[in-house]
Amino acid sequence: MVRQSFPALLLTLGLTSTALAQPCGVPVVFQPLSGISGSQVAIDFDPSDPSRLIALDINGPVRSYNTTTGAVTTMLTLTGSAGQGGGYGLAVDLLYATTGAVYIFFPTGATSSVLRYSRSALNPAILDPASRTIILQIPTAPTQHTGGWMGFGPDGYLYIGVGDHGLSSNAQTNTVLMGKMLRIDIRSDDFPADANRNYAIPPTNPFIGTTSPPEVICRGVRNPFRCAFDSPSGALFIADVGSATREEVNRIGPADGLGQNFGWPCREGLTSGPGGASDCGSNMPVFTNPIVDFNRSQLGCITGGLVYHGTAIPGLIGRYLAGSCTSSSLYSFDPSNPVRSLRTHAGAQTAYCFAANAQGEVFAGLTSGIARILPAAPPSVDCNHNGIPDACEIAGGLETDFNANGILDSCERTCRIDFDVNGIVNQDDIFSFIAQWFSGHLAADFNASGDLTVQDIFDFIAAWFAGC
Repeated sequence: MVRQSFPALLLTLGLTSTALAQPCGVPVVFQPLSGISGSQVAIDFDPSDPSRLIALDINGPVRSYNTTTGAVTTMLTLTGSAGQGGGYGLAVDLLYATTGAVYIFFPTGATSSVLRYSRSALNPAILDPASRTIILQIPTAPTQHTGGWMGFGPDGYLYIGVGDHGLSSNAQTNTVLMGKMLRIDIRSDDFPADANRNYAIPPTNPFIGTTSPPEVICRGVRNPFRCAFDSPSGALFIADVGSATREEVNRIGPADGLGQNFGWPCREGLTSGPGGASDCGSNMPVFTNPIVDFNRSQLGCITGGLVYHGTAIPGLIGRYLAGSCTSSSLYSFDPSNPVRSLRTHAGAQTAYCFAANAQGEVFAGLTSGIARILPAAPPSVDCNHNGIPDACEIAGGLETDFNANGILDSCERTCRIDFDVNGIVNQDDIFSFIAQWFSGHLAADFNASGDLTVQDIFDFIAAWFAGC
C-alpha cells in the first residue's frame, strides 16, 4: 500500500522541484600584481606576446604589464569620457605585432565611439595619441548602461557590446545601435566617404538589407558590460547586467547562427521585464532564452566572465567565472547546468573584468589593480579530495552531516540508502532524504540529473525498497 500511494501523495502535495542552495566552491587567492592601482575596467593579452597584459583604467590610463618581469608601462592616458576619465572597453588587435593597434570603447555625453590607437613610431612601448582614429561612432543619449565590451572573435571580426544607454526601448528599436551586439570588419572600409565609419560589414551579418543597421548581430540586451569568447568551443558568452530583479548570461555557440533577440526590456532574464506596449506589443518577436538568469539576491551586477581552462585550479576547469560590481565575490557555474551548479568562492575581490593567458590561467581587473587568480592552500579537512573544505560543503548545502562530526556523510556512508548514516536502513532514511530535498541540499540529487525533482524522491524510494 505504501509503495502505491507514496508517489501519488507526493504529486497531490504538488512536489515537482525545489529551490537549490548556493554552496561555496573551491577557495581561491587573488594575488595582486605590483605596480598597477586604480579600477581596471578591461584587460586583454597581447596576442604577439603571451606575457604582456594590456589594461584599461576607467580613470584614463592604458598600461601594459609584463606578467613575467613585472614591468609596467603607461601606454596612453585618456581624458574626457562620460562620468570617468577613461574608456569602458579594450581589445588588442589580433595582428598587434604588425599593426600595433589597440581598440578602445570611449563614451562621452553625446556619443559612444570605438577608437583605434596605434603604436608610436618613436617608442613602440607606447601608443601615439595623434594616431587616434574613430572607427565607429554611436549617437547616444542618455549615457547610462553603456556596455562597452569589445573582443575579437575566432573569425577575426571585432565584436562590440552596446548597452541601451538608459533608454530601455532602444534595445527593441531596430533602427538604432543601442541595446545590441555588433560585429564589424576593421581590415576594410565600406564607407570611405564617412570619417566616422572606418570599417566594413561582414557579409554574413544577419540584418544586411533590412531596416536594422547592418552592424547588428543580436538585439535585446540591456548592459553587456563584459563578455568573452571561449577559445576551445568558439562560443560567445554575454553577461548582461540586469535592472531590478535578474542577472543573465547568454551564450551563442558556433552552430547557433546570429540574429538572436534576448528580450530586454520585454523580458528581464526569464521573467517579464519593464517594457511597455510600444516595446513589447502583440507583434513581440521570439526571444532567445539566456543559459541562466540569477536573482539579484544570488548574484548582483554581474561582471562576466569566461570559462576557465587552466590547470592550476582543477576544481574550476570548465566552469564559467564571473564577478559582481557590488560585492567582493567570485562566482562560477557549469555552463551545461548553471542554476544547479552556482558556487561562490572564498578569497575573491571585487572584479570588473577577466582575461586568460595562453595557458588558460585567469587574471582579474579589480577596483584596486589586477590580480592573478590562484588556488588557495588545500583545506585541512577534505575527505572527498575535491579541494572544497568539508565544513564549506556542509554549510553550503553540497553535503550532509547528520551525525554532526564534521565529516561528510558521503565519506562515511557504506550503504547508499542509509541516508542518515546511523547504520540502520529504515523509514527514517526516507524522511531524512525528503527533508534534505525540501531544503535544497544538493546531496538529495539522488539520480545525479543536475536538478532536484520529484524523480529523485521516486528513485530513492525505489532504491530503499531494493535494499543495499
